Parts: sequence; structure tokens; C-alpha cells
Amino acid sequence: MWLYYFEFNGASDIDKYNQLISHLSDISQVLLFLIGAMTIVELIAEHRGFDVIRHLIMIPSPRKLFWMLSLLGFWMSSLLDNLTTILVLVTLIQQTVKDHTLRMILSAGLVFVVNVGGAWTPIGDITTTMLWIEGRISTIPLMANLGVPSILSFLVFTSLYTLTIPREKTFLYPIPQTEAPAGSLMVLCLGILGFISIPLLKLGLDLPPFMGVLISLGVLWIATDIFHRDKDERKNLKVEFILTRIDISCIMFFLGVLLAVACLESAGVLQEIAVLAQQVFHNAYIFTFSLGLFSAIIDNVPLVAGTIKMFDNSTYPPNHVFWFLNAFCAGVGGSLLIIGSAPGVALMSINDIRFLWYLKRVSGIAFISYIVGWAGIYIWNLY
Repeated sequence: MWLYYFEFNGASDIDKYNQLISHLSDISQVLLFLIGAMTIVELIAEHRGFDVIRHLIMIPSPRKLFWMLSLLGFWMSSLLDNLTTILVLVTLIQQTVKDHTLRMILSAGLVFVVNVGGAWTPIGDITTTMLWIEGRISTIPLMANLGVPSILSFLVFTSLYTLTIPREKTFLYPIPQTEAPAGSLMVLCLGILGFISIPLLKLGLDLPPFMGVLISLGVLWIATDIFHRDKDERKNLKVEFILTRIDISCIMFFLGVLLAVACLESAGVLQEIAVLAQQVFHNAYIFTFSLGLFSAIIDNVPLVAGTIKMFDNSTYPPNHVFWFLNAFCAGVGGSLLIIGSAPGVALMSINDIRFLWYLKRVSGIAFISYIVGWAGIYIWNLY
């Protein structure tokens, strides 16, 4: 796309070059944030810092177990991110629950839970993070506007989905008695404090989010290098090893998608679409509701990236309800189908959950809960 744009667009070469560099600068902030966050989470997991969660989910009642997993998933995804949270929880489910069908039911329900949990904080979902980095939303207004609607949507979904889970007690695998690696608690605490500090640094010092996550990673890097110094058997617990475990294919996917959207913006295509969208959808609520439905079919990352480029601050200023609706609808709307969000796609490969199976069991309840959350934002801003 950029090759075509450079060849056939009438602008000067220096202008086209400056446009590309400007877009790449913005995109790099998102990618550096993702790399830092993924490294911190992987470092905690390698130190078995999440083992404490397994003790909490040793509950033989499937319905009570789902409520515990949902509560953990909702709050973890708001602090970490939705993809990381579902990977952690599904891994723990596989290590804990013996029945394969029950594992599928529990895991599928968590897709909506982690998506709605990640929508109301700036670091909980990649689309919300993109809006935050681009300056369309701020931390406190985001949480104030989406906190209550997200919790309401979460409660509706969890209550309805619980009714589809069998009541019979399930068999659980016993917890291994092996000890966690040395420094496990230290890494867990530093990692959590690091994630909490990111929005605080943005709020207090106006430090870009990617710098906040890199500073947090730097502190962890120093701490683990000191703690594991002169111990060759602990090489797998150091950051330089953890960096080899990062999902680079995910990073490259975001790079490609965001560069493609940037090219559409430079060529003026997105501006034309914005004019058409305003003619078809006469208000922000209808537009964003439809955006959520599209995000169930098309990945929500290009949709939100396109929306950011389509509407500038003169159309919808920072912290306008339009951007909060974008964050909620694109993030939560992807839960309507299993292919609509990163947690859903990851679950397909981990638990072999089929598209139609998810559609029959989860999509209807997810759609009802999505409407409740969207309506909650409307009522919340109305009064």
C-alpha cells in the first residue's frame, strides 16, 4: 500500500516520507508498550507468580468456580490486559479441572469477561490503549465513564452464563507440592506495582505510556539480574531469556495492520469514509454500536485505528463520550463471535473451541450483555 502511495500520489516525496515517519512514530509507541507489557507478564509467569490464583480456584462446584474465575478475570484484565489474563486463567483451568467439556464451557465464558474487564482501564485492552496513547481518552474520565457500565455488563453476562453451567461437582487435579522459584513473590509484587505505575506516571508527569512500561520493565530487569546473579541454573528466569519467549508474530501483526490504516489515512480514504459514516449514522451511539457489531467479524484493532484517523479532535474532542463508546463497543463487541477478539482467537487454538459451538453457547448471552453495557453508558452520560 505504501509502495503504491509513494508511486502514484501527487504529493512531493519529502511530504510522503514525513507522513510515513510520523505514522511510524505513533505506531512504535503502541508496539513498545506491548513488548514491555508482554515481557513483564511472561517474567511473572516464568517465576510462577500466578500460582497463588490456583489455590483460589480449587472449588469443586462448577458454578461457584466460574464466578471465582470471572471475578479474577475481570479485575486481572483491567490491571494486565485481556489476552494475557485469558491465557493465564485457561492454563490454570487445564491444570485444575479434569473434565474436558467443563474446561471448554468455563474457558469460553471468560472471553466476554476479560474483554469487558479490559475495556474500562487504559491498559486492559489494546484498542483502549491505542485511544489512550493517541490522547483521545484520559485515565480518570475513562474509568469514571466506563466503570459502572462495564461492571453492570459483567454481572449480567456472568449471571446468565452461570445458568448454562452444570451443577454437578467436578473432579480437580491436586496442586503439585513443588516450590516456586526463588524471587517469585518479589517479581509478582514488582510487576503489579509496575502496571499500576503506568497510568499514574501518565497522570502525574504526563510521561508517555510506553515510557512508563519500559521503566517498570527496567526496574524488574535490574531486580531479577541482582537476585539471580551467579546462578547459571536460573538463566530462564532472567529478562534476556524471557525476551525470546515474546510472541513477535503478534507484534508484527499489529505493525502491519496499523501501517495499512495509516496509509489509508494519508491517502484521504478514511476522511471520505468518515463523511459517509456521519451521513448514515446520525449520532455517536448508533455509530459505535454498529462498530461493536463489525468488530465481532473484523478484528477490532484496525477498526479503532481507522476511527482514530477518521475523526480528529475538532470533530470529537478528547474525552468525548464518542471515544468512551469506541473503547467499550470495539473491545466488548469482539466477544459476540469467537473470532472477533484476540482472547477468542487464542482460545480457539488452546482449547480447540469451534466457531459454531461458541455461537450457540455464548454469543446470545454476550449480545444481551453488550446491549446492557452500551445502554448503561448512554444512561450514565444522560444523567
